[in-house]
Formats: sequence, structure tokens, C-alpha cells
Amino acid sequence: MSQPRRRSRAPKPPVETTIDRWLPTGEGCGSHGDREVHAWGALPGERVMVQVRKRKAGIWHGMVAEVLEASADRVEPLESHYLCCSPWQVVRPDLENGLKTALVREMASRHGVELPSFTVQGAVEVGYRNKLEFGFTGTDEGLSLSFFVRGGSGWRMPLDGCVLANEPINVVARAMVARLNQLGLSPRTTKSLILRSNRAGQVVAGLYVRDRVPTIGAFDDLEPLVGWRVYLSNPKSPASVVDETLEEYGAAAIREQLGSAGFELTDRSFFQVNVPRFETALEAMKRHVLPDRPIVDLYAGVGSIGIGLGRPGTLFVESDPQCVECLTSNCQAAGLESPTILAQPAEAGLPDFPSESTVIVDPPRVGLHAKVVRVLAERRPSRLIYLSCNPDSQLRDLSLWRDAFRVVDFEAFNFFPRTPHVESLAILEPL
Repeated sequence: MSQPRRRSRAPKPPVETTIDRWLPTGEGCGSHGDREVHAWGALPGERVMVQVRKRKAGIWHGMVAEVLEASADRVEPLESHYLCCSPWQVVRPDLENGLKTALVREMASRHGVELPSFTVQGAVEVGYRNKLEFGFTGTDEGLSLSFFVRGGSGWRMPLDGCVLANEPINVVARAMVARLNQLGLSPRTTKSLILRSNRAGQVVAGLYVRDRVPTIGAFDDLEPLVGWRVYLSNPKSPASVVDETLEEYGAAAIREQLGSAGFELTDRSFFQVNVPRFETALEAMKRHVLPDRPIVDLYAGVGSIGIGLGRPGTLFVESDPQCVECLTSNCQAAGLESPTILAQPAEAGLPDFPSESTVIVDPPRVGLHAKVVRVLAERRPSRLIYLSCNPDSQLRDLSLWRDAFRVVDFEAFNFFPRTPHVESLAILEPL
């Protein structure tokens, strides 16, 4: 495999450090002279060489370049680009859930939040992701899939798929890159490739390009692929946004089943990437929803939680137009009675809801908007269910509710094996 392609000047020589502890981010922490060093891919107790990518506020941030003295807890990574996607591939899998439990407890202590006893649950596995976004880079062999190298340097690592993805995603991605190479397309023209799969093994895909390209055509003999689109996307923006649809083939969406409910998903839809683990969390939420009371589902996405709970009269709040379209379709397909869908950001103004409601929030990694935190503290619903893909921002929000709510239950799930990330579920009641 070719070396990472870079858009910036060559890095300085690596520095030596001994790692003495984990950081809440999942990085190893050491020092070099009077500088604190944060390093991806380094384990406590190891002596390592660290390639520094960023220097900020007296802290050097980088990734391990060479292991001089290895920890007994280190294992060989499953792929060469592991630092781009899953830096805990080098951690013994049997230790992962315990490490994540300790990190979440440390976050809670730092935010001054008292939590009930919990341990992170879930198998440590690969092949679990049902959605992946690849970039592109150039190699000596032509166009290649890529991920960004950590550190914000603009470097891209060429790759041939990823072990975190369901295998149908990798099969389709490789076939598409082969076609793009046949057409002579370059990284200057191609922006990203987003693929979504379901448990039936079907895939839909979106190719995002910076400029108009020759007709790419259908993939009639590529069995996992049931539909795909070519999108013109603003070349001045790094985001995979749609300005115009250039080509359309087959289905725009696939369906994923959660219990008795089916969900329509496109390559752009927000949906949990680890469906079996999400089903475990959904069952936990069902145990805490107040019986015969209204449900308010903020940050609803395509409705995976609110529809999955199946309560008539559920109020959904979602801002993304494409998610709202799927949410509406999913409510109809599930036969959910009398749903109300507000197509707006939660912070734009929460609608009135009965005080006995169960309010569910599942915000982005940044956590709840300050306005949402304030309004929920003022209204104090009878039950608040907070699912988060970032316990640190979740615990920050919980700390702001010290005088409004108490945490009555807390669970954590390993939605993202081989990475430091954790999904956490907090159940709150008003004081």
C-alpha cells in the first residue's frame, strides 16, 4: 500500500515519550521535556516515538510512529490504516469494555456528576458498521479510497476497505473505485463515497464529485448494490452535500428492520451504525418510558427511537429535510397512530408538551444546545431519556441540571468496538 498522500509540508522528526495514562479521549498521555504529549495508538507503560501533528496550548498532539517498549496489553492491528479509523485495534479486546467503563467514570468525576453503578456492555467485534464515508486520494496505481490521517494535517491514507464496515460495503466500494479508475477520474474531481448497508446485505451508495464527470453507469452485476447516485457537491466545501443529482440508478433507499418497525434509509440518513447494539439500548429505553404517557422525541432523525417505542401520538422534532422525509415515510409504514412531526431544530423553540411526558434526546456529539438545556430544566418533564454517542458532552449537560433532575439509571454500550467511543444512556427524573 502506498504511503499517505499529503497536502502540507513534511513533519518534523518524532519525539520520544513514555506513556503514563489514558486520556478520556482514548489517547495515551506522556511528556517530552516540559511538554505534555497526547498520542493515538500508544498504551500506558509504553516507551514510544510520537509523530507530532499539532502543537496547541503547550500540548503536543500526534500519533505513535514507533513502539520502543511495548505493553503486554498491545496486540497487532488488523489493518495498516487503523490510526485513521479505530486506534484501539492495538488494545487487547478483552480489556476494551473495562477501559471504556473507567474512562466514562473519570469523565463523570471531572464533571461532578454522580452516576449509578454501570459497566460498558457489548461484544468487541469488527464488521459492525452499516455506514461508511470514504474519501479519495491518488497513488502510483491510480485513484484509491482513503481516510484522513488524524491531526488535521490534510494527509490522506490510501486503503482498500475497512474492517469496521459490513463486508458488502467493502465489496461495493472496491468495485466503484475500479470503475472510476477505468474512467480516469482523479482526486481533484472525486470528493467522497458514502455507502449504507442493511442486515439483509443490501447497499445503497452516493458518489460525491466536485465537477461534472463522464457518465459512470450502472453496476448490473454487483449484487449487494441495489441503488446508487452521483451527486455534484460544492467543490469549496469539504462536506458531502448535494447540489445536484447527476446520475440515478436503482433504489434510492433500503429498509432496516427494528422489531416490528421498518426504516427507510438512504446513504445520507442518520441512523445508528451498529444495529444489534442499538437494539439493546432501545430495549433499555422501553423499560424506562412512562406507561400511557406522551412521548417527545427530540433530534429524531429517521425515527429509530420514537417509532421503535411505538407510542401513538408521539411528537417528533427533526431539522434535516432528508431525515424528515424518511421519518414521515417511516411513521406511515409502521402504522404509527397520530404522530406529529415538527421540521425544525430543537433549539428553535420546543413545543408545549404535558409535564407527564417522557422526553427523549439523542443529540449530535456536541451535545444539547444551551437553549434546549435551559428549556428542559424549566419544564422538567416527568421522565427524561438522554442517549448520547459522546458521554463527555452528555455528562457536561447533566452537570447543568444538578438543580433540576437526578440520574436514576445509567447504562453504557460498546456501539463502536476497536475505538475509544462509547454510547451512553442516562435516565433522569425531576427533583
